[in-house]
Amino acid sequence: MSFFVGNRSFKFKVFLGSFVCFSLVGIGPSFANPVSISVSPNTPYTDISVFSTGGAYQIDVDANDGAALDNDPVVQFYSDLAPVTYNTLDSANPVNHVGEDDDAGGSYNSQLVGTVGAGNYVIRVSSFDLWAGGPSETATYILTYTGLNRGRLLGNLLSVESAPVLTQNGSSLTCKSSDFGLLNGGVTKQTGNVEAVAYNLLIDGELVSRVVGGNAASIPATLQPVVSAQYIGTATTSSATWQIGSKSNFAAQCQVVGWQNGASGSAVSNSMDDAGKIAAAKAKVEAEESARQAAVMEFYSKENRELRKRLAARGLGR
Repeated sequence: MSFFVGNRSFKFKVFLGSFVCFSLVGIGPSFANPVSISVSPNTPYTDISVFSTGGAYQIDVDANDGAALDNDPVVQFYSDLAPVTYNTLDSANPVNHVGEDDDAGGSYNSQLVGTVGAGNYVIRVSSFDLWAGGPSETATYILTYTGLNRGRLLGNLLSVESAPVLTQNGSSLTCKSSDFGLLNGGVTKQTGNVEAVAYNLLIDGELVSRVVGGNAASIPATLQPVVSAQYIGTATTSSATWQIGSKSNFAAQCQVVGWQNGASGSAVSNSMDDAGKIAAAKAKVEAEESARQAAVMEFYSKENRELRKRLAARGLGR
């Protein structure tokens, strides 16, 4: 956690690690030549596809603004494919999230350093403003990286054709899986027929349950974290359902990861407020409005007539 004086008064940096193994079909040289990345409200981030043959890497994003100290990049690193929606600071990280950083490169420069297994990855470059939940600044950054190679390894890939959808029906939460497409050899698009789908349920940002539909043995052991399930769930490759009992007044989200022929793809569902939370928010608004109306009635009551006259005489009320 870092504190700064200036137009960015508070920053929170996160770094998470995960390791993914894939079959290799060729390698290339590490890429260190600078890449110019431009962001704006209309083009808030840029994804760069890279791959690793396994080992150490370093990613740097220079703010590229000299002494102005105004440009402020953020770098995110994902295995396989980047999420279909942008992952903000307050969002739950998808399971293929490797790491992210704001200012580890010094000043407002971003930097990630670590070790990964062989496989395909995506570097996503955006602005701190977007990461914090607002519109992106307009700026141009400079990206460099070592230990990674531009492009993708040949092999099967899963593409996300639609985002998962989370809904509530009474005491049940149901997450409909993404629709996946198979990129055979990373090129030829075919209809997906996933072998297994893992569903991660997050409530108020906390991972509370993980269930798998289909052939769980097809999922690499390194991508099957042990989760202390707080809610019982069942799953198929098309959806998962959890029983949450009397739980109320919460926000929920579902992360979905699919596997087929050694390839994987992941996506994050909508964030959903349950009926209790919606009712509580509505009740709060109604209570505030009732209090406002009561104050108005009190002011215009017979007992306050003399006070109203004095305020009117001073030009402070009517």
